[in-house]
Amino acid sequence: MPDAIAPPLRIGLTSKTPHADFTAITRVAAALDSQVKRHLGPIWGIHATVEPVENPVQIPRDMSPIFIVENTPFNVGGLHTSNDGGRAFAIVLVSRDWGLGASHECLELLVDPSGNRMTEGIGLQVVEGAVQDSAGRVKYVVEVCDPMEDPSHAYTIDGVVVSDFYTPQYFDDAVTPGGLYSFCGHLERPREVKPNGYLSWLTPAGKLQQLRWFGGPAIIDLPDHSSATMQDGLSHRQFIDRHTPTPRLKRSGGPQ
Repeated sequence: MPDAIAPPLRIGLTSKTPHADFTAITRVAAALDSQVKRHLGPIWGIHATVEPVENPVQIPRDMSPIFIVENTPFNVGGLHTSNDGGRAFAIVLVSRDWGLGASHECLELLVDPSGNRMTEGIGLQVVEGAVQDSAGRVKYVVEVCDPMEDPSHAYTIDGVVVSDFYTPQYFDDAVTPGGLYSFCGHLERPREVKPNGYLSWLTPAGKLQQLRWFGGPAIIDLPDHSSATMQDGLSHRQFIDRHTPTPRLKRSGGPQ
């Protein structure tokens, strides 16, 4: 499926719940704007702004919104996709760490606005509890925060907790001296997955798989996605969200 959605140039952060008021929205939007301009943008070649929006029903036409909400489909912590008009948007479940969730979805919305961006790389396998390269090549789903999405790998900007993210070097075939695989340096080699993180890919046979580290590394076969993506109009990202019960969401708790 082609990545036909253009990266948004303006992101609007807004709330549909009283548990995230406009003061909080403004503070988090300023931190995300700084993260996008100073950190993500130079590494991924993206030029965008993040702005607070007080009224969620008055989103400018040239802006891609991130909505903070009380309920999400399948109770996921957050997701990003696009509407029928081709505008990318995201929703984030309000919780103790909704700012971290908003950062996660903002970064991935900018790098992969359609939810279908992929890149080729060496495959992975788990042998006797150790993650190793495999002989074949696969197409990785480009979601820059998933492999180290646990809060222990986050960092702060002006008191707001934001997500680490991987760099384009993350899909290199081998370690390069001085290589940077995530912005904070939590990832020390290509295609590494940290505890409570995951990495998804499409095999040459068309099967979606994941390396999950939820208690230990394991390769997981996801259900057949062909009918869902074709009949329901789901992106690969949306389908993966449905079938990935991440530990971070389980720990998030209710609004505070």
